[in-house]
Amino acid sequence: MSHHADGRPKGFAHWFDSVWNKVRGRRNPGRDLANLESSELDRVAHEFGMTRSELCRLAQMGPASAELLYRRLAENGMDPRLIEPAALQDLQRSCSNCDSKKQCSRELENQAEAASWPKYCPNELTIHALQSLRCH
Repeated sequence: MSHHADGRPKGFAHWFDSVWNKVRGRRNPGRDLANLESSELDRVAHEFGMTRSELCRLAQMGPASAELLYRRLAENGMDPRLIEPAALQDLQRSCSNCDSKKQCSRELENQAEAASWPKYCPNELTIHALQSLRCH
């Protein structure tokens, strides 16, 4: 997984773009997905380990689609570079698909010192498990 200059892993959209470009040799995954035949779209979704609708939704998101994940990780003293790449990609995908981004962002802005993994977060259980493993 590639990282920004500050060491922070690049978001899911960056990963998606890089893999998509390797698989299809195209620049705009959202637009290109719309042009694929149904069977080809299913094949590409399968390569990413997701459904067709997940793939299409993620392809339309910008590169900051999982930025709240990195803020939550930092608030909880976790370095994303130390998380297994496949697990981090699952966390990014869940964060990217989350419908509670506004609430999450507000909580991080208003309570940065006390930010924890809220119950609405789709990554709550995974993060708690990763924290538990880190302590042992």
